[in-house]
Amino acid sequence: MYLKEFKIQLLENSRISDKVRDKIIHLKQEYWDYPYESHLKWMEENIREDEYHLIITDSMDEVIAYLNIVNVSLTLNNSGEEVMGVGNVCVKKSYSGQGIGRLLMGISNYYINSFGKRGILLCKQPLINFYEKCGWMKYEGEVFLKDKKYDGAVMFTEYLNIPKISIEREF
Repeated sequence: MYLKEFKIQLLENSRISDKVRDKIIHLKQEYWDYPYESHLKWMEENIREDEYHLIITDSMDEVIAYLNIVNVSLTLNNSGEEVMGVGNVCVKKSYSGQGIGRLLMGISNYYINSFGKRGILLCKQPLINFYEKCGWMKYEGEVFLKDKKYDGAVMFTEYLNIPKISIEREF
């Protein structure tokens, strides 16, 4: 199934409807096998009111691609920096392989740039190539997430040559 008509929306969390939230959760369940209530609780606890949901919907108003963009505080060599964190990147499986994921990431890059900030995301090793194709760069230094050593991959929208970073929250 190819996408012929679509709509892109950047929605502030405080303004998202229950109906749209439900559609996002149903899409996320294609990738993360948790009960609906667990996804809802995670969203309520981890996405603040002034943070964002980036969605692509089809002509039937179904959410076919999603990610969240949140504010993240980093410590870079004992200096603080506010960045934009990208999380929960997913595309409806029936649309996979059509470039929609790259479109979604390109749009997120646009918004991150418009905020004048650096972007960060956490990912599994098999996804590094995808994010590199979307213009992101793998961080090679030591990472701490909420004061614990983090062993997953960390990507940024620009090259970062600092030996150690600390991330204050999950996203």
